[in-house]
Amino acid sequence: MRRRRSDDLRDGAGGSDPRKSEEEEDEAVDRISGLPDSLLLHILSFLPLRCAVRASLMLRPFRGLWRSLSSLSFQEGDFRPRRRGRPRAGGGRVSNFVDHVLALHENPEIHTFRFELGCFFPPDKLGEWICFALKKKVRALHVCLLGFGVPAEPFHYRVPSAVFTASSLVELKLNVYNVEFGEQIQLKSLRKLSMFDVDISDEVLRNLVSGSPSLKNLSLQTCCGLRVLKFDRHPSLEELSICNCRLEKVDLARSGIKILTLELDEEDDMINLDCGSSLNDVALCGSGWRRGEVKTLLEKLRNVANFTLGNWIIQDFSTWKLKNEPRPSFNWKSVTMTLNLAECHLSGISYLLETCNFLETLTIYVYPSNPEDIQGNMWDRACNSGGSSYWHSVEGTFHCLAHHLKNVMIYARVTEPYVIELIEFLLGNALVLERMVISSRKISGETRKEIFYSKDIFLDKAPTSDMLLDFSKKVLSLPRISPHAVIHMTVG
Repeated sequence: MRRRRSDDLRDGAGGSDPRKSEEEEDEAVDRISGLPDSLLLHILSFLPLRCAVRASLMLRPFRGLWRSLSSLSFQEGDFRPRRRGRPRAGGGRVSNFVDHVLALHENPEIHTFRFELGCFFPPDKLGEWICFALKKKVRALHVCLLGFGVPAEPFHYRVPSAVFTASSLVELKLNVYNVEFGEQIQLKSLRKLSMFDVDISDEVLRNLVSGSPSLKNLSLQTCCGLRVLKFDRHPSLEELSICNCRLEKVDLARSGIKILTLELDEEDDMINLDCGSSLNDVALCGSGWRRGEVKTLLEKLRNVANFTLGNWIIQDFSTWKLKNEPRPSFNWKSVTMTLNLAECHLSGISYLLETCNFLETLTIYVYPSNPEDIQGNMWDRACNSGGSSYWHSVEGTFHCLAHHLKNVMIYARVTEPYVIELIEFLLGNALVLERMVISSRKISGETRKEIFYSKDIFLDKAPTSDMLLDFSKKVLSLPRISPHAVIHMTVG
């Protein structure tokens, strides 16, 4: 007779496999229910608001917890259909959802209230919802109308003046054309203010800044009604960003501002900029810089420590070098460039190295060149090196390479043409170079200038692993004139 296995005997006698029972016991334990509410709320905070509400209705451990969320975010993507053929949520459905969430919300305070929707809801609802957030002592208020929807148009919506007397506000972001600023503006806690497509006058902006004594960061993008920005000494304002606001003059002579970002497009006139001695970090972006005036502007900015520029100004540098125009001297210690690198940029980079005598740190974000932007340009034809490396024709040395340049960073599409030649030139001529960082993983979106460079970035054809490996071997085999130069490389 076949001997029964011990586990067969146990099963026949009503016993059980201890390993199996342990597994079943582990599966039966509800570990989520044992977590404190504070941790469960933290988990819910990572979900879109509609998903957080659903989780609270369907999952027992989260039941009702969404009502205590400190951040409420109503975003257009949450109301779009997830399947083709399904209609998007109508204005009534969106409005009802927001009304129900606010009616049932129990947390006495709101940290962040974010509202980014199309114009599919009654215009009077906007002021009602904003006032609800203000009563809850909201700290960060983001109101963005996406500019589409029926039957209401964006200009029918209005931000109430109560926003500008809210003592709890620390961060305010408005993308609404009509804003009631009111006669009194008192935002004693506001530290960051961003306005997009807002109709505002010079006087109102001055009152807004002076009524915000803690303001540190001000951003203006495509705002209308502004002509002359003049900031007197402010107790805390340090950073100013201006994008396509059709300004005539920016006076920072007595402002105390340290960081400035300017972007112009083709329709902008050149801004008359009066710089203050406190200005330390400047970024010039866009394609609206007139060559006859940009040199004057750059000379005004010659003493800032950190300077950021893009394709357009480097092409200007190429033009000035080809025309053998008088070379100014810049005292920039750190320069950041974001380039759709092409051959026409090489003489501009050379011009930069030649005129920045005290340059210590050079950072370059490289992206594929756009042939439509450079084809047929005078400097593109003039810069054609006929197949040989441009850098072989550079004679002599530059002061910054001989005495100051210690750090070089090259990011993003490092395998693009002309990059390896530039690296070879820098390694062979930077006498005091200490560190070169090369990474294909870091992109300019990780910097404060993300908005200005996004339209120039082409990431559709990433380099293959074989290309990256071949590139790495070439870089590591290049001779280095500096005995202290170390290469840190992250590719793939």
